[in-house]
Amino acid sequence: MADTCAALADLPAEIIQACFRPLPPAAVCACLALSKRLHAVLSDVHFALANLEFHYGKYRPPLPVNVAVSDSAPRAPPPPPAPVSAHTEGVGNSQNAPSVSHVEEWRLRRHTGSPSYLDRLWFRMPAQYAAAYALSSYMRHIDHIAWQAISVSGLHDRRSAIPQAFCLLSNLSHCNMAGTRLFGNVPTGLEKLQRLSFLNLSQNSLEGQIPSGLSLLPSLRLLILCNNKFSGSIPVGLGGISSLEVLDLSNNDLEGGIPPIAGLQKLESLILSNNKRLGGPLPANIGDLNNLLRLELVGCGLTGSLPASLGNLKRLTKLEIRNNPNIQGEIPVDLAQLTSLKELYLCNNSLSGAIPPDLGKMSSLKSLQLQCNQLSGCLPNELFEAINLEVIHLARNYLTGPFPSGIANLRNLRVLIVNDNCFDSQIPSEIPSTSWIREKLKGEGFCEDGRDLKQRPSAEESKGKGFLPWLGRVRP
Repeated sequence: MADTCAALADLPAEIIQACFRPLPPAAVCACLALSKRLHAVLSDVHFALANLEFHYGKYRPPLPVNVAVSDSAPRAPPPPPAPVSAHTEGVGNSQNAPSVSHVEEWRLRRHTGSPSYLDRLWFRMPAQYAAAYALSSYMRHIDHIAWQAISVSGLHDRRSAIPQAFCLLSNLSHCNMAGTRLFGNVPTGLEKLQRLSFLNLSQNSLEGQIPSGLSLLPSLRLLILCNNKFSGSIPVGLGGISSLEVLDLSNNDLEGGIPPIAGLQKLESLILSNNKRLGGPLPANIGDLNNLLRLELVGCGLTGSLPASLGNLKRLTKLEIRNNPNIQGEIPVDLAQLTSLKELYLCNNSLSGAIPPDLGKMSSLKSLQLQCNQLSGCLPNELFEAINLEVIHLARNYLTGPFPSGIANLRNLRVLIVNDNCFDSQIPSEIPSTSWIREKLKGEGFCEDGRDLKQRPSAEESKGKGFLPWLGRVRP
């Protein structure tokens, strides 16, 4: 075989390709290393498609994909037709479809977000052939892949695995394959993609552990792996990627707690929600993430108390730590230092004690939701010094005492839900347009029904009286 291939190496490229076209793709890959001449001729992307079509048949996506170049992209005249339409976006007979050059196809793919004809076949190639394709002149210059919301196999009822050869795209800096029906494990060797800065593999069916090789990518800025089936623990090394700005691992099956994250000095968004078995306490040094803007830890099975260091996150605009019934203790007074915070969600936990009056110093706060905890004591009048509040949800706690008159200062208030508490006065009548609140809260924790206010209303008593019906009620 080797002698025959060596003899063919001196023939014109067209004849070499014609001879090798009937061979199985794996056999073609084996011949690539026999000579530089064969490697150059057989690595041609047009030949690759012809060889694949010979064995896999004509590929026909179910719907046409129209190539639409961005207005900002320079337009080039259409190139002349080629013998094999390897880089054509679309369907139908490849004989009638216009061909696009290597460079033009790369430019189109960068702007359209559509995998090409051969790209889709790449996910079905034998491993050796996929590697050869990844190293071809067509792929090795690719730095931007955006195939989100498109089945990479081209078939809506077919799933695909990420080829191991994906790790050979050494120039890749931006990869978005969200919602492309990927399954299986992420290939090992991602540490070879040293230029990778953006990786989005969300909304697929990927499983197994998150590759530890991701922690060896020095340029990685955005890592989104949410809405998959990843399991195991979060790699410790992820906490040391100093360039990382966004980390979203939500809606998986991760466990083992939150690893040390003090090294993520540029992190702006940390989202780990809906990993029910994650568990463990919130790291005490989370306050070292000085650039954090968004922290979401919903339904993570967290334990312990909220660390006071949360008050060091001066740039934070959204703090959402809810649906963690094993989080106990009091609300840290230090949260009052978060003057940029707009949304505070600490509901459905087991927080106790009084609501800190200093929370009224959060001048940017628009939504305060502390419902379904074990908070007690009087509602502090100082809380309503946060004059930008639009939503206040304090239902299902043990709050007592008179309802503060300071609520009349909240001219932007749209939603107020305080049922299933034990206040001993009505909502102040000075509040405009709140008659519906005053009427509906009679008998729902206020003194007007003559009930023993030391006892929280039972579930049977409050059933259907206000908790769900008023959850979304908005004042005109």
